[in-house]
Amino acid sequence: MDERYRWDAIAMETSGLVRLEIDESAVDVDLLRAVLVEKTKPSTREGYTKDLVDFFLFVTQGESVYEIEGPKRKSEIKAQVKGELSRLSQSFVGIGRLKALELAARYRECMMQRGLQANTINRRLSAVKSMVRMARRLEMCDWTLAEVDGLTVNPYRDTRGITASQFRLMMVFVNRFSLAGARDFAMLTLLWEAGLRRSELVGCDVRHFDSEQKRLSILGKGRNEREWIDLTESGVLAISEWLEKREVYALTEPLFISLDRANWGSRLSGTSVYRIVRALAKKAGVSENFGPHKIRHSGTTTYLEMTGGDLRGAQAYSRHANLNTLKFYDDNRKQLQKKASAKLAETISWKKNTDESANE
Repeated sequence: MDERYRWDAIAMETSGLVRLEIDESAVDVDLLRAVLVEKTKPSTREGYTKDLVDFFLFVTQGESVYEIEGPKRKSEIKAQVKGELSRLSQSFVGIGRLKALELAARYRECMMQRGLQANTINRRLSAVKSMVRMARRLEMCDWTLAEVDGLTVNPYRDTRGITASQFRLMMVFVNRFSLAGARDFAMLTLLWEAGLRRSELVGCDVRHFDSEQKRLSILGKGRNEREWIDLTESGVLAISEWLEKREVYALTEPLFISLDRANWGSRLSGTSVYRIVRALAKKAGVSENFGPHKIRHSGTTTYLEMTGGDLRGAQAYSRHANLNTLKFYDDNRKQLQKKASAKLAETISWKKNTDESANE
């Protein structure tokens, strides 16, 4: 093995973590493949893989891996871990229940110290627990990680997002006459007008765009079959202009592709969409932490504001299965807590008491 890719044994010893010994002849059953084959959506399989890579980065490198300077070095280590993921997963279930519980608990603590959101922490823990459950089903171990609890999530704490005028300002910074600009403009249009999630956006092929019927076929969250959603005139125009500038493409190719030299023509990743949106938001002075899902929040809130709280319409736009979810948006829009606090503030207002004293 190339010396550059050897895991740091000293870091392992000082961190107190285990060094997983990989037996080249031990893999009779590919545990990783068994876990991923149950996931029907490519984006779900990709997400599970990324989460497991992050876990085994921690297991093999310790907390120091998150402090490594230089993106190239980090990418090299991630690539090495990803390449050994099948063997690492099998080795992990062979270390025994107590050590595995300790590692999972320490990984959870490490993520909390890094300030990751509860949803991210729970998702990554779920990937690890899913891997162990599959190992038990395959009789590779006789234990699980059920004792490792996730974090309590406060759903949709802030769903207001930004205003339509702020979003228009973001779009001003897109040069829609360039190739990359035409792509980004089409993506922003779909994120706002159709309320698409990142996975729904990047999961589309050219064949899934029907310009004549003005519709797009997407694979929604938690769905096993694609569904058609209607597009607006501006949505159809934006996609058509992007494809026109792209010129050469096959119907089976991704609708949105990478345009950098290293990955030209490959499917644009959800991470790339996030970076594009974040960069535009920063230019517009919106927020440094503004991402694609915030556009979805913003569109939902804006629609509720324009219609006086049409929850059914907002549900059709956002495709939330549970109507109660939209009530969080509507409550945040109405700022009910702020109004209640303002009412109570009136009862103890020092200004009011001072004015009354002055009149006496």
